[in-house]
Order: sequence, then C-alpha cells, then structure tokens
Amino acid sequence: MQEETKEILLSRPIEIDGKKTSTLVMRRPIIKDLFLFGGNEAEAELRMMAHLCGLMVTIEEMYTWDASVYMHMKATYSYFLGLSGK
Repeated sequence: MQEETKEILLSRPIEIDGKKTSTLVMRRPIIKDLFLFGGNEAEAELRMMAHLCGLMVTIEEMYTWDASVYMHMKATYSYFLGLSGK
C-alpha cells in the first residue's frame, strides 16, 4: 500500500542542511508516530511532524523557523486526522 502524502507550501522558506526550501511533504501518520516522541507535549508534537515530513533536524533548528512553518505543518497534520476541511 502506498503512503498518502500532502505537500506543504510554506509562506517563508526554511533552511535545512544549508539549503533553502519552500515546500515540505508530510506523510499520513500512523498510531506508532503518536507515541515515538517524548519530552514536553509541544516539542514532541513538533518533532513528530518533522519526522512525518522526513526531516532530520534538531529541535533547536526548528526553533529558528518562522512560526508559519509550524502552523502549516499543524494544518496538514489536522487534515490527515480528519480535523480540518483543508
């Protein structure tokens, strides 16, 4: 079975491994993804969403991104869970 994915268009580019990008691709989460990441709830959610996008970045790197990146990732995550009509 092929994974369902959704492209996330960012309003501001982010830098990953020295390269700027304006798009991310998030895969549909599975239950295991919900339990993979510990720590405080907000950081765990952010790390999980980066994982779903296939990003190998630290929480410190993500802290430097524009807040709109998080909101785009959260909207896509909500879409996959059926919590958004987007």
